[in-house]
Amino acid sequence: MTRGRIAVGAAIAGLAAIALLAPIVFAETEVQITRPLDGSTVRETVNVLVPVLCVPDGGFISCMIDGRFRCAAATKSADGRSFVFRWDTKAAETDPNISAEERMPRDGKHTITVQAYDADGKKDGKPRQIAVYVSNRADKFMPAGGLKLRYNHKIGHASKYEFKYTLDLKSIQGATGMSAAVGEAIEGAGGVIKRSIEDTMSDNTVLVRQKLVGLLEYYQKGQAAPASGLTTRAVYHIEDPIGQITHMLKSVSTGTGIAIDLPNLPAQRIRIGDTWTQLDKVFRDVITGNSATVASTSTLEGMEWEGGQPCAKIKSSFSGTMSIPFSRAFNGPLTVTGEATMYFGYQVGEVVSSVIRATARGQVDRNAINALAQALLPQGVVPASSPMFAPPMPAGPGGPPGMGEEQGYAPPPYTPGYAGPAPTQGATDLVDVELVVNQILKLVH
Repeated sequence: MTRGRIAVGAAIAGLAAIALLAPIVFAETEVQITRPLDGSTVRETVNVLVPVLCVPDGGFISCMIDGRFRCAAATKSADGRSFVFRWDTKAAETDPNISAEERMPRDGKHTITVQAYDADGKKDGKPRQIAVYVSNRADKFMPAGGLKLRYNHKIGHASKYEFKYTLDLKSIQGATGMSAAVGEAIEGAGGVIKRSIEDTMSDNTVLVRQKLVGLLEYYQKGQAAPASGLTTRAVYHIEDPIGQITHMLKSVSTGTGIAIDLPNLPAQRIRIGDTWTQLDKVFRDVITGNSATVASTSTLEGMEWEGGQPCAKIKSSFSGTMSIPFSRAFNGPLTVTGEATMYFGYQVGEVVSSVIRATARGQVDRNAINALAQALLPQGVVPASSPMFAPPMPAGPGGPPGMGEEQGYAPPPYTPGYAGPAPTQGATDLVDVELVVNQILKLVH
């Protein structure tokens, strides 16, 4: 019996010695994904999070969606604990090697694959793959009798909108090089407006107060700069449930009124696929209140999540001859063709986002083009600034709101503090121009 125990002990000792001599083999680690969870339902923009501890120092991650490469990123989350890839599940793919149908976003099952790399770009460990279920469509929320879209007009309700209006120069007859060098946002304005419901009227309208939050920004030569020294005041108007302004209230308050226009809603109930035509205001000048009024044709494309809200997605198109109210360089009539996409949060009674993009074509006096060129050439070649692009000055002082009213939308005359280009009417030396007009509204809280 003793001999058996000794033999077994010797065998174990021999195996231990062999194990010490053999090379140590570690299992290859697998990168981890902390968000989203495997099998979860996601929508809109998804943050794919990989713990920093899963990636070697100086390394990065790559991410694939449904087997297609999307990014190689070293971007970290705000707390610095994770690498992050932000996947917009509503954006179309840009890969030119796949069909147009495959590029379109879709609801349903998708796979996310993440791989870690070291600082030399070599793979570190095994990739990690999870499945998620995208659910952006909200058609199930459509009532059988259709939707009646109305703004939230309860007293005390307030919302903030970030706005941005810009004008891009696409082409100038005989000055291709200049138009290519100019780029985007040669003119425009941006900021944040707070809208609040102050009172209700017997005819189902409400008193709306608008006030600029922070500073107004001007766009010039593609750059945004605050309009320092500009004193602003609140603007008051009467509005009906579908957003039509019925009266503007006069004010003698000190400062310049800054306000935006929200899209008009359809008066009738609508269902998915319904189309209607109505007048709407586009391209507002936030200083003067002037805006171009056009007939637009709109369609309820469907129900979709946007900004964390189930929304009615409305696509609109419009065309006509009009001026661009916020433009100082191109102040004559232009032929405009545009499209708008609005997401209306029907449960909260607010526009969640509205994007208008239009192409404008027309003829402009060559003197205006020369003045524009002077304003946009590099500093040192000509004076860095041009009077054409100086920020507009306040139109004058005022006093408490509500002292009177004006029928319809008739803002006071605009008194610019600069010398603009010569009017195009009657001009003999004209050149063709093509512009892109952008107008963006986004609900912020």
